[in-house]
Amino acid sequence: MLEKILGDESLSEGFQLLEARKYERARDYFEKRLNQNALAYYGMATSLFRKSVDEGDFNEDLNREIIGHYEKSKELDGSSTDTMLMLGMAYERRINILFYNFRKHASVKTRDEIGECIEKAKESLEEAKKLNENYQSIVDAEIKTINRQGEIFRRLRWKKA
Repeated sequence: MLEKILGDESLSEGFQLLEARKYERARDYFEKRLNQNALAYYGMATSLFRKSVDEGDFNEDLNREIIGHYEKSKELDGSSTDTMLMLGMAYERRINILFYNFRKHASVKTRDEIGECIEKAKESLEEAKKLNENYQSIVDAEIKTINRQGEIFRRLRWKKA
């Protein structure tokens, strides 16, 4: 994705805002440029994702929005390593949100969604690794974390609510 960003001057201002950690301004910038542009969807999702991580925000609706933007970027350009990596990380964050909710209010729906998110996170991360083998160490570390989450999940899912 970065090689595409560097070659796409039309969105460079938004990515500069993102790198400067001006997430609100970056979000506003990308939101105005979404119009079926994979890079704009990626930038929008990344500005929301980074802001939520920095602020420790585990808002479920925001996480769904982030995943939706990464999914749209993937739909428009399935060859972006960065999109696949960040999509996997967004699903990993979703797993954490769902774990929290599952522990408070165990339900079959939440249990099933956790399982789906584990698979989607792994799929996205493996695809990132296929697209760019330089991502192997970060992908392997993320998958190791997801596998640990999966082990916890398997232990939790059989306990009665």
